[in-house]
Amino acid sequence: MPESASIFIAAPPEVVYATVSDITRMGEYSPECYSCEWVEGASDASVGAKFLGRNKSGLIKWKTTCRVIDATPGSEFAFTVVGKNSDSTVWRYAIASADGGTTLTESCEAPPSGNSTLEKAYTTILFGGETKRSAKRIAGMQTTLARIKAVIEK
Repeated sequence: MPESASIFIAAPPEVVYATVSDITRMGEYSPECYSCEWVEGASDASVGAKFLGRNKSGLIKWKTTCRVIDATPGSEFAFTVVGKNSDSTVWRYAIASADGGTTLTESCEAPPSGNSTLEKAYTTILFGGETKRSAKRIAGMQTTLARIKAVIEK
């Protein structure tokens, strides 16, 4: 089941979409991702475009390659983290017109940490276990959405 958070933004859906789909600015919003850049010839949010995300939690840093899976202006922007054998975590920004503005919902559908000792150790060390990992992800979404709202409504 996906984890999610929502926020109301006093701006039209097209403005909200343009902000969330510009992944080069994600480092301004996310408490975990500190930079993103388009790769493999991509230069904007279109289905199939790939980007590299740089993330950190405490002293631990890692990179992810992501592929855009939905780029519907004014409606939805979504991407999947490209895994070694298949795509894994899906991040989605659903955009809906509401009360003269927009409701922006960020969601994350992530597979469990896995059964390997290394994956379990990684989740425990980095996040404090699976339950804390989920809570941290939701708190991160709330922070990201609040920062996006602040930039748009400025």
